Amino acid sequence: MDKKKIVKIVVLVVVIITVLFLLWNYVIYPVNAFRHNEKILSAAGKRYFEINRRNLPKEEGRVSTVSLEVLIRQKYLDELSIKNNICDIRNSNVKMRNEGGGYAYYTHLKCGNRHSNVDYTGPIINLKGTKKMTINKGDTYKEPGVLTVKDNKDGELKVSDVTISGKVDTNKIGKYQIKYTASDSLDNETVVTREVEVIESLSSVTKKATKNTNGYYRGPRDDNYIKFNNILFRIVKVNSDGTVTIVSENPLANIDYGAKNGKFDGSNMDEWLNDYFYASLNNKSKKLIVDTKWCNDSVTTSNIAKTNCDNFTASKKIAILSLEDYNNSIGESGESYLQIRARTWYNNFDSNNKIWSVKSNTLEAYKDNILLNIRPAINLKKDTRIVGGEGTIDFPYLVGTETYASKNMKVNKLDIGTIINYSGYNFIVAGKEDDGTTKVIMATPFANNAIDADISYDTKSSIKIYNPNEKGNIAYQINNVLANYIDTNYFVKKDIIVPIYKEKVTYKGKHETKKYTGKLMIPSVFELFSGSINNTEMAYWLIDGSKEEENKTMIDMDGTTAFYYKETGRTAGVKIKAYLHKNVYVKSGNCVTSSCKISK
Repeated sequence: MDKKKIVKIVVLVVVIITVLFLLWNYVIYPVNAFRHNEKILSAAGKRYFEINRRNLPKEEGRVSTVSLEVLIRQKYLDELSIKNNICDIRNSNVKMRNEGGGYAYYTHLKCGNRHSNVDYTGPIINLKGTKKMTINKGDTYKEPGVLTVKDNKDGELKVSDVTISGKVDTNKIGKYQIKYTASDSLDNETVVTREVEVIESLSSVTKKATKNTNGYYRGPRDDNYIKFNNILFRIVKVNSDGTVTIVSENPLANIDYGAKNGKFDGSNMDEWLNDYFYASLNNKSKKLIVDTKWCNDSVTTSNIAKTNCDNFTASKKIAILSLEDYNNSIGESGESYLQIRARTWYNNFDSNNKIWSVKSNTLEAYKDNILLNIRPAINLKKDTRIVGGEGTIDFPYLVGTETYASKNMKVNKLDIGTIINYSGYNFIVAGKEDDGTTKVIMATPFANNAIDADISYDTKSSIKIYNPNEKGNIAYQINNVLANYIDTNYFVKKDIIVPIYKEKVTYKGKHETKKYTGKLMIPSVFELFSGSINNTEMAYWLIDGSKEEENKTMIDMDGTTAFYYKETGRTAGVKIKAYLHKNVYVKSGNCVTSSCKISK
């Protein structure tokens, strides 16, 4: 026989042996081993029930089950395995069913991908409604129930045979589980879970609180405080579509309304709110804002108490409240939580296209080029959830838009509006710079036990402008006198841009600029958080200047507006504005429900 034939025969024999080996090792032996183990399990189960007759199912159709795990633990058999792979002790079992005239055994063994040819799957439960539900706190939970139950062997089962367990406490916010359990004729069980979350929606809370006041909070209230983007707001009303209107508690800046014929659309007010202010909000806050057509009515002196609106803006994310809102907020005593001593713009105009404002309880119309306080108003989605707080000034409602600080978090990661404590003073995060620095502005005018800043704007220059290089100038005093009372180590030097307007200071007004460098400065009238806080009793300077009568800009001590003064002897306080180093961190506190301090 030639060598080629021998080689072919040898190869063929090797192939046949290999195939037989593989067939035996991966098919025949595992199948035989599985069947052998199956018989062992079945026999052990029968012995178990013969010994433990008390566990036999007493009624026809009932099933008793003993698991492989129990059989091993009680020494009816040892571990079952195939090629060192231990069989599933929890999902392998022997079942005995009472079938009237006797008992029938059903053995299910699971070893890896192999399992006994017996029904081991439970029925399919189809629920009514969704597997995730939300319900408002205080509402009644109505169980939706089960739609159908179908088994692969038994077919349609009775919905009434499904066991429902679990409770929902609608008086307590949280997530609850309702379990639905069904079994087939072999006691194969299926459990389906529905998650019910009890929430407190802002819309629901407002509806309950204002059910007798046409959806408006009225009078001097202490239960409608809310934090949004970590800025303190007031809840004003719930609208017919379930959205909720909120307004900032304090004026955030002073703006000239800058309208054409009293219209909000395209005004300076519109631009400041929907460009500058909106851009400062975090993404979580932006997602809750509803585009809204805001009231922008003409209101004459004769209908000043108007409580309904006929004309509206185009859809805007942010606007200001209207006199309709103000009038509806007044309680029986004539008081309202919206009444603050700082004169504030409202979104209405009179027959001369002057814009209406409110100071305390006094209404007055002004030309649209006058600087008055601005309190942004926002409509929040109807499904906005309350995640914390009690609605008080100390514990305002929280809606999940806040960024909670953790130890060693960089300050430049905090939200605009967050209050931090540095050098014994509260500062508000007012901006984040591309270089990682953080713009901060004092929450209230500079004052401590050692000094109440009362500074003149005096300068030798013909135009009274902010200039840190000129002795006697307000800027020089801030950087060389007040710096003795505040730690400046965390601040970095920045360009100080001083606007000098040709005429009145207006948001879009033409102006030239002067540029200086320094650590300490004061804010512009148009910057966030430059506005007056209700409880301040100190006038303070702002950086904007005007060639018109050599004017400087100021927030007067009653917080009503930005005034211009040319007299050289006039003194006032300051709010320090500065930029924190990019590597300044949170030292303690979460900056939302607790105050936070910083370190470097």
